[in-house]
Amino acid sequence: MEASKVALLVVGQEILTGGVIDVNIAHTAKKFYDKGVILAKVEIVPDKIDDIAEAVKRLSTTYDYLITSGGIGPTHDDVTVEGVAKALGQQVIKHSYLETVLSRHYKGATLTAAQSRMAMVPAEAELLISTSPSDDYFLPQVYVKNIYLLPGLPKLYSHYLEHIMPVFTGVPLLHDEISIKGIETKLTAALNRSVHKFPQVRFGSYPSFEPGKPDSFMVKITFEAPNEASLADAKEFFLEQLSQDLSVIS
Repeated sequence: MEASKVALLVVGQEILTGGVIDVNIAHTAKKFYDKGVILAKVEIVPDKIDDIAEAVKRLSTTYDYLITSGGIGPTHDDVTVEGVAKALGQQVIKHSYLETVLSRHYKGATLTAAQSRMAMVPAEAELLISTSPSDDYFLPQVYVKNIYLLPGLPKLYSHYLEHIMPVFTGVPLLHDEISIKGIETKLTAALNRSVHKFPQVRFGSYPSFEPGKPDSFMVKITFEAPNEASLADAKEFFLEQLSQDLSVIS
């Protein structure tokens, strides 16, 4: 069994200008890491149909799944649906079930043009319908092929991401780490040899220090592997490669 490889496409000019600080990327990364799903690529594009279409076409054919974040609301700059449809060569249509759900949510009133926009989907879109909808999460999850269209508002995004998590296959990794007193360049050779010998293990190197204190340099080395044996072997090999003048703290 292999872990799903998923790309995340964040749509929003406000992200690129710094007007809004995105939190959906970090939330997705943490959820995927905990389950063992691979967040393989993250891209951010402005609210432009052609930019969205190009990214969707490329990412959805490169990775197992693609999630889009943002651009599916009622305003003029919500054009993710159009971008996805263009990438797939599909028309944008009004989905009758979504129209019914919207009408029910707005108490049977005639939908405004803005409200009706939220019923527009790529022609071959399908719906994941919640068994317990609420006033906050009343719209079904829209997806087409391997592409899942999520809202950008963090509260809504996290809800709908949770709803689609069962779609993805996860292979959780085991984790271990050690801290070494010294500068990173002194252990680079040992790390490189270890990475070469254990391609199935993920190694991480994270230096830290306190300004003004030359003796405070530390490096945290992390090991991530699919099984205990690989994890233990990689750690043991790395420690054997270290220079004797380096102190392992933990």
